Amino acid sequence: KEGVMNRLAFDVGTDAAPDFTNGIPMWGELPNQAVGEGFSPSGAPQEVTMIRAVAKFTLINPLESDLKGFFYYYNDLRLYNYRAKGRIAPDNYNVTGKQVNIGIFNGSQKTFYLCEVDNKNRPSGGNALDDLCLVMHVKPYLTGSKPSVDGYYRLDFKDYGSGVPMDILRNHEYKVQVESVDGLPAQTPE
Repeated sequence: KEGVMNRLAFDVGTDAAPDFTNGIPMWGELPNQAVGEGFSPSGAPQEVTMIRAVAKFTLINPLESDLKGFFYYYNDLRLYNYRAKGRIAPDNYNVTGKQVNIGIFNGSQKTFYLCEVDNKNRPSGGNALDDLCLVMHVKPYLTGSKPSVDGYYRLDFKDYGSGVPMDILRNHEYKVQVESVDGLPAQTPE
């Protein structure tokens, strides 16, 4: 499994996409069964439902002319608190940098792949700062009523209507598009 999952990991400074020419990692399970001398799977094949072993996350940056277009440019993306087995492609865990320097200009989007994250259960003694989040440096448009200062925003993986953190589930696709922010951006990712 680890060898297959490693096809999704890249160096932190690389703008790369996973190689899916040999397929995307998938997972399937058979129900418990007794395997004895007369067991013959070819005589009575069982159906196995395969699901993707990862979740797909896409950050969308619409054109400025789109009413939902909010930022001109995203870069310096950092994924935090993705638990011990979490991964991102490009691989975002780097002790020194913890960043992926890729640009998402207006009118474009980028896709990342994550392992499942149990985001509703925080580590012992944890709080909302321990929730899975994407910190991104943004460059705004210089016109209109949208923020006009470069800086960092934190994007939490939660239901913004209820404030409840969302678990990231394998075999699911998450499309995220920023439509509003609270306040001016921070000057550092921390």
